Amino acid sequence: MYGDEQMTIDINFSNIREYDGSKQKGFEELVCQIAHIEKPLGGGKFVRKEGSGGDAGVECFWILNDGQEYAWQAKYFTERLTSSHWSQINESVETAINKHDKLSRYYVCIPIDRTDSRKERKGNPTKSALDYWNEYVEKWTALASEKGMNVEFEYWGKHELTLYLQKDKPEYTGRVLYWFNTAVISRDSLLRLAENSRECLGERFTPEYHVDLPIAKSFSCIGFDENWRNFLRNILSDIYNLRREIRTINNYLLLSDKKELCQQIIDKYEQFLNTAFEFENDSFFLFNHLEDFKKSITEFIDMCNELDGYIFEKYSTDSEMKEKFGDANNSLRKITISLGELEDFFTSRDVIAGKEKELLITGVAGSGKSHLLCDVSIKRLKDDLPTIFLLGQHYSGGNPIRFIAEKLDLVNYSDSEVLGALDALGEANKSRTLIIVDAVNEGNGREQWRDHLKMFLQQCKEFNNLAVVISCRNTYTEFIIPDEVLNKITVINHEGFRGYERRAALKYLGNQGISLPSVPFFSPEFSNPLFLKTTCNAIKKMGLKEFPKGLNGFSQVFEFYLESLEKIIKQKKHTHSNQLVKNAVRALINKLYPDNLWGISYGEAVKIINDCDFTNKVQHHYLICLYLKD
Repeated sequence: MYGDEQMTIDINFSNIREYDGSKQKGFEELVCQIAHIEKPLGGGKFVRKEGSGGDAGVECFWILNDGQEYAWQAKYFTERLTSSHWSQINESVETAINKHDKLSRYYVCIPIDRTDSRKERKGNPTKSALDYWNEYVEKWTALASEKGMNVEFEYWGKHELTLYLQKDKPEYTGRVLYWFNTAVISRDSLLRLAENSRECLGERFTPEYHVDLPIAKSFSCIGFDENWRNFLRNILSDIYNLRREIRTINNYLLLSDKKELCQQIIDKYEQFLNTAFEFENDSFFLFNHLEDFKKSITEFIDMCNELDGYIFEKYSTDSEMKEKFGDANNSLRKITISLGELEDFFTSRDVIAGKEKELLITGVAGSGKSHLLCDVSIKRLKDDLPTIFLLGQHYSGGNPIRFIAEKLDLVNYSDSEVLGALDALGEANKSRTLIIVDAVNEGNGREQWRDHLKMFLQQCKEFNNLAVVISCRNTYTEFIIPDEVLNKITVINHEGFRGYERRAALKYLGNQGISLPSVPFFSPEFSNPLFLKTTCNAIKKMGLKEFPKGLNGFSQVFEFYLESLEKIIKQKKHTHSNQLVKNAVRALINKLYPDNLWGISYGEAVKIINDCDFTNKVQHHYLICLYLKD
């Protein structure tokens, strides 16, 4: 499978990183990763065998399109092979032959090379590891032949494994770094990085005010977590259950003239069902065949609509057939609704983001983007899911991979080595490594994302077990994100607490000892976490124990909010000038009411706000810039 031989690097397999508590399991995982990368000609599906030492004599195997199987067995023997070692190898091979009747190639992987000694002892030639191998291959070939199988046996020793690991391919460049440099990319180091980022967020991350929101589920597919796997099982359960309903359409007397179409639907759905179950434990299969799944669902819906239209046109006005028409019509509608739900799944933003391995979170200031990304990162890391949580404010420009390498203490490694190591980390944890960069609209280097983001995402796309999530404030998106990226990337807008205002208010007000009002929150500002938090502080400082009632009460709250913003602006501009914020608000109101209730242009708004500021007008101190930031 590997190409022309080249000068090899010296890898000491005794120094392999432990995985799941042992080097044996680390070696098994490395072999599985190499086998996964080295897809054989005609390879269809890759299968890992769970459990200690694999299962049925193999760690993993490829199922070829013609049904044949190529299997791998890993034995972490680092010293000279003894009779005990050969006995263990033999047991695994015999088990594989007995339990995998489609086996046609079997790889025995051991991190030492076979000796081929020509020495003699007391006049007799000594038996080398190569001699033992040849004898066992002859035995195994005969055993397979007795079962009507033709199996090739290959040995992957240190030499063969090293040749793979030094291949000039993106998938390999980081494997040596990850598996043989145990000082880097540990769970603890990633958790420390995330916690440092959390500290830098300050009040933007407040776990005591956390409210569970549906948007958090958007990270399950792109990040391959347990929630995603459970969701897939539920989807497959729905697909399977729908099968029973579809099979009944052949039983309706009203559809007797459409027997051929009914049978076509049933047969095609059986094929669809069998194919769908391939992605139960393999999300890559889902992504690789996503367009086929969407096309199939569309065809099913069209065929069911054709049947529904047929019986409606022929029997809807027939009083004698009213009951039978109702039964058939309801059944077809039920099937169509279920198919529509499956179509929603296959076309959902979450699945598209998972397929493309990139996601952009947008939202207005204070909507909770930073809190969301920090919360997702910390929870993933506590679940042992590799996650790199970085802040845009720390990005100083240039190649984003160098930014990541610096934070991971990998500055001496190439871009492909860094990404390859993160890819290996993701695969080793049966997940994806999520690179999360919060608020790319912040920091001195923010304008450079426009020059580097496209290439960064393209480089990350070369690795299956790596995905990128970034966030950007709505007002900066078109200036920070390149058009080529913005036109393709999946975008999810974070709307704060919209739809969950009362639940959020209960959490925020409760923490301040303030009673929840009995009336709903009609003002859209209360869906903004930052506004809600500031409001709660305002009510508390007003000495109140309950939410102010009436228009005057709300006016007091908004007044305090403006005063809070006034203090922030004064600090940022280092000025004693008062009323900067209130003057700007009044000027905007005078412009909008009553002649421009439908709004004014962004440029007009910028000019009106900045004209209210007579202090220092260095570009980044313009009043509009500070408003957008705070």
